[in-house]
This record gives sequence, C-alpha cells and structure tokens, in this order.
Amino acid sequence: MPITTFTVVGIPGVEIPLSSFGGEIDVPAAAAPSELIGAAIAQVSAARPARIVVLDAEHLDPLSTIVVRRLRQDGHRIVERSTPRTGPRRAPAVDADLVVAAEILAVAGTLPAVLRPQLIDEEHLRRLRAAQILGPGDPLRLADPHVAQRLLEGMGIAARRLRAGQVVRAAQAAAGLCGPADTRHVIWMADLMTRADAGCIDVDVLTAGAAAAATMGEPHLGRRLAEFAADHGGGLPARLQLAAAAAWTGDGAAVESALAGLDVPGAPPELRSFCAFVGAGSLAWNDGRIDAARTLLQQRRDELGEHPDAALLDATIALLRYFEGDLDGALALADPLLDNPSPVAVVWAASAAAAARAAHGESRAAEAAISVGLAAARRCDSGVQRFMLAVAAADAAIADGDPGRALRRGDDFDRLAAGAPHASAVVAVARGRALLAAGRPEAARAAFEEALIAMEGMPRGWQSVAGAGLAQALGELGRHGESASALGRAEAQQLDGMQVYRTDLGLARAWSFAARGDVERAVDAARAALEDALAQGHREAELRSRLTLARLGDRGTAPSSTVHPPGGPVGAGLVAGFARALRSRAPGALLEAGRRLHAAGMASAAADAQAWAAVEYTRAGDGPAATAALASVCSDSDLRTPARWAAQMRCAGLSAKERHVARELARGGETRELATRLGVSIRTVEGHVYHLLAKLGVSNRTELVDALPWRETET
Repeated sequence: MPITTFTVVGIPGVEIPLSSFGGEIDVPAAAAPSELIGAAIAQVSAARPARIVVLDAEHLDPLSTIVVRRLRQDGHRIVERSTPRTGPRRAPAVDADLVVAAEILAVAGTLPAVLRPQLIDEEHLRRLRAAQILGPGDPLRLADPHVAQRLLEGMGIAARRLRAGQVVRAAQAAAGLCGPADTRHVIWMADLMTRADAGCIDVDVLTAGAAAAATMGEPHLGRRLAEFAADHGGGLPARLQLAAAAAWTGDGAAVESALAGLDVPGAPPELRSFCAFVGAGSLAWNDGRIDAARTLLQQRRDELGEHPDAALLDATIALLRYFEGDLDGALALADPLLDNPSPVAVVWAASAAAAARAAHGESRAAEAAISVGLAAARRCDSGVQRFMLAVAAADAAIADGDPGRALRRGDDFDRLAAGAPHASAVVAVARGRALLAAGRPEAARAAFEEALIAMEGMPRGWQSVAGAGLAQALGELGRHGESASALGRAEAQQLDGMQVYRTDLGLARAWSFAARGDVERAVDAARAALEDALAQGHREAELRSRLTLARLGDRGTAPSSTVHPPGGPVGAGLVAGFARALRSRAPGALLEAGRRLHAAGMASAAADAQAWAAVEYTRAGDGPAATAALASVCSDSDLRTPARWAAQMRCAGLSAKERHVARELARGGETRELATRLGVSIRTVEGHVYHLLAKLGVSNRTELVDALPWRETET
C-alpha cells in the first residue's frame, strides 16, 4: 500500500513518493525515490500552479515536509488526505538529523543545481552544518567519515522498512557526494546487496566490497561477499577476490579451487602473476613453505620479464626474504621498488624495506620507508599488509631506545585500522612490543591477548609472534604456568621458514625459564637468541637479546661496543652501559645505568639495573644503600624478575639454602611435597619456612608466597 505520496495533477497515473527513509514505500523497483522526487519537482516547477494531493501528511518525514512547504510557498494548492491502514506503524529508530542529511544528499545528487533551492530548505542545511553533520559550502558533503558511518548505519536500520535496492541506490547517490571514496561505504552497500532482491544486485559493487573488506582487515566478510558475487555471475574478478580472501583466512583448498584452470600457459600475464601472488601467499602463510612460495614467485617473475606486474612479485619476494632472515637480500630487492608506479607494489616493498631497516637498527631509513609505504597505501587500498609497517615502526623506535615513540606510532596505526579485526590485531602486536620495551609487562600482556583474540583465522606466523610476546610478558610478571602455556602455543604456530622471528621465541623461552626460577636455563635460551640475531645481522633483535642477558644478571656475555656504528640507535649505548656496569660489579655504575634507562622510558630494564645495584651493595656490606636501591624496584608491583628476586632475598639476609627453599615455595605444594623435592625432612622444611617468615617480615605462609618475586600460576 503506497503511503506518504503526492499526485501531480495533469500527469496521469503518476504517484511520487516523498519519503525515502520512512515507512513502507511501494515504488517501481527500477526507480530510486530521489529520482522520482527530482522528476516531479522539475515538472511541477515548470507548470502552472497545480493541485497536489498529499497522503498521510501526519507521517511525513522531515525532507518530505520541506518539499510540501516549498510547493505551498510556490503557489501550489496542497490537499491532505489520509489512507486507511491496519496494524501499528513504527518508524525506524534513526537519528532524524542523519535521515535528513541522507535524503538531502541522495536527492541533491539527482537534481540539477538550478532546481536544488526549490527542494532543499536552507534552515535545515544551517542546522545540519551547525551540528557538523554536513560540511560547509557546495557541493554538499558529509562533514567527516565518522558521520558517514553513522549515516550508513541509520540507512541500514531504515532499510528494514524499505526495499533494500532503494536504499542501495540512495546510498550510492549519497556516497557520491561524500568526498573521496570510503571503503566502509563500499563494504556496507555490498553487504546490503546480499540481502536485497535480485533486481538490484551489482556484482561489480559486490566484488569491490570484497576487496574493500580485505583492505580493512576483514577477510572473512570479504570472502562471503566474493562468494556471493561469484554465485551471481561475478566471473573472474569475483573468483580472484575469493582466492585472495581464502588465502588470508588460511583455507588453502579454497584457494586452489578458486584458481583452478586460471594459471595456465597462454593466460594473460596479469592473471598468471595474480595467481602466483595468491598461491604463494597460501604456501607461505598457511603451509609454512616459504621457500616453495619464493620459488613459485621467482619462476613467474622470470616469465614476466619487464612486465609492470613483475614489480609486485619482486616486492613479495623481498618480503619473503625478510621473513627468512635474509635482511640484505630483502633490501636489495625492495629499495629499488620504493618509487615504482604501482602503489600496491610500493606498499609491499616498503613493508620489506622498513622491517629490514628497523632490524638493522637504521631508524631514520626505516621511518622514510614507512612514510613511502603509507603514502602508497592511501592511493591503492593495499590491504592489511600495510599494517606490518606498524611493527617496523615499533621496532625502529625500540632500537633507538625510545619506546615512547613506538607507542605514539602505534596510536597512529590504531586510528588507521579503524577497528578492523585483523588490522587491529597486527597493530596490537606492535603495541605489545613497544610496551615490553617500555617496561610495562601487564599492559603488554593485555595487548598480546587482544591481538590473539582478533587473530582467529589469520596466518599462523602472526599468531606465533603474538604468542611469543605474550609468553615473555607473562614471564616478566613471574607467572610461569601461563607463560609456559603461551610459549607452547606460539611454538606450535611457528612456521619453519620464518627465521626472522626465531629470536622472539628464544627470548620468550628465556623469560619463561626465568619465571620458574631456572636462571641458568634462562641465560642459555637468551644466549641462543643472541646467536640467532648475530647470524642474521638482526641488530634490533641482538639489542633485545643483550638487554635480556643483562637483566638476567649474565656477566659471561661480553658487552658489545659494535652493536651499531657511530650515530646509530641510542638503545645500543644504553644496553652496553648496563652490561659494562654489571660486569664491573660497581653499584654506582649500575644505578647510573638504571637512571639512563629510566630516562629513556625503559622502566623494567631500569628497575633490574637498580636491583642488581642493591645486590652489589649487600655484597659490600652497605645495607642502607641496598635497601634504598631495592625500594625503587619494589614500588613496581608488576615486576617479578631474577634481579628483583636476588635483591629482595639478599637484602633480607637469606642464605643460599633459604633462597632455594623460597624458590620451591613459589612453585607451590604442601610441606611434605616440598620436603620430597628438596630431599630433606619435613621438620627441616618447617625450620626454613620459620626463618623465611622472620626475615621477610610476614606472618604466615600465604603472605610469604605473595611476597616472593615469583608465583606459580597455572592456566
């Protein structure tokens, strides 16, 4: 039953709907409401004064009210009538101002500029601009993308009372006046089409929506849209988008099915290069066969010769070389591509170049590559790949000894991710790495857990990196059981060919052992991580490994004065100063190293340096100085590291045997079980516990365990 319509006298059989977004509208499926309104206004304005019948005027939406008032002012006779109806009528729960903005934009898109003043009320425009919903001036635009998103959500609610096809067409008209293309608009319209009638399905919009969803890090939505497009005649473009989305969601079988019969001799070079690109991604990220992926890409690249698509394959090979730990090989391929005409190739090349430069500790060069990559990403909808630049930015700042800058860059990328799950997950990994460097393990734990939740369906390699970070954060918190569990999951997800992140797993092992109180094995694991970093020339990882060894109290690994060349990252000097002070056993030098680390924002490392200073003061018999040094460490309740353990136990005057008993207490268990583990009698254990209570100033065993730097926490 048509409602909210008016009839133009003299145009037989034409009823024009005035409301685009309110009530149940019955109009021909081939015509958008805004187009009909524009046609009616144009005809009425050119005619002599007419009698216009308005049905159900009490239910007119705001824009329809504007139209009727304007027609009345132009001298037309308005007759209002009501139509009988049954059942309650509910208006959609949409912000009225946004509805008006949507209708104005949709209608303005179909009207010649000369006719707009007859339709668009200046008072409403003034009010919408004052509310910062519409931007200033002409042409009409929404004020910013956030308003666009709210508008589209409102239109989506209204779509429940409209034919979806009408809203699709109105949304397209509105989006055309919103300034630059917004991927969220495209995704929303494509998603709406999957619920619309067959007459308004546009496979081009659906395929574009699938690509946009992948761009925003929503590959599962992209896959659904691509499958819908393929099922409705989307042809080759839809199949290719389906293959790309399936590769990112880890479904190798779906990739093979989508690409079946496409990558054959004689096929267009562009098609074959895309097939190789997607197929290699599936081999590398899902199967862990990075060498096989690189071989496939190299074969196809050799066939392409000087074809423009060769640049994307070269950039992808460069990134694979980075993941394999071949930093110089990655730079040799990536650097020449940073000024390539293909923005997608530039984004991939910049990801490889920035990551390799950050690994080399070349902060400025890494930042330059990041800027080039972000500029290219704005031109090409490059996909979630551009968010790897966030990890490179964090690593470059960490190598510079500036975790605060790493956190600020993470905030920038977080805004770019705009809440898209997979993009936000990669940014959360970068934030977690920065928080670890800043000495905030509890916040780092939360960031890595957030990343792992959002990474469901992502390639295994990323899950391994996030899991290693989580294990390290939990280890620094002294939560051995949880740390060991996180480490086990990270090791299970590790890709054999992804050598560049082996150091992360090694350091995670070191902190997991440290949380258990096994400092000797923790040092061995950190030394193994250092060897991996040195073998790859990965100076940023070398820096983190040497810092970990210093924090663990290892004096056997000589501090390196050549970790970075002169003028290199500040972090290298800070770590070397800490290591030298530790080897000298000079408490004053350790306190100075701690002050310098604290000034750089590396709180945990600074606290450990101060803890080792407290240990050295006790060796020298200077109890007050030791207590003062320890006080600053214990003010950080999150920190439960070997340095804090050693300082707290030595300042309390515990003997070596008492320290061993305390470590076993931290692991948990009844007195009888402790006696068995220690190989002594129950009475001996009770005696040690009595002395521990007295020396640590606590009244019962529960308080004693809480006072210890390590606590066994099982998942």
